[in-house]
Amino acid sequence: MNIFPNPAVNTFSINLSGLPSANELVVTDMTGKIVLQKANLVPSETISCSDLNNGVYFVRLSSTDQTLNQKIIINH
Repeated sequence: MNIFPNPAVNTFSINLSGLPSANELVVTDMTGKIVLQKANLVPSETISCSDLNNGVYFVRLSSTDQTLNQKIIINH
């Protein structure tokens, strides 16, 4: 999984190469609150983050057999 740009301004992209079937994307804030959720992902997703406040967030991608986590910084 590759997330770019990081820090992000209005959108960020996720390259899902190497993840066979990503079923769900969940973005949480530092407290663990889910702020964004998306299902049925395609190999290259562009996600809008313009509604999110500046700060550090965690992106979790889940497939049938694995879960990947990565930090992203939102800075408008």
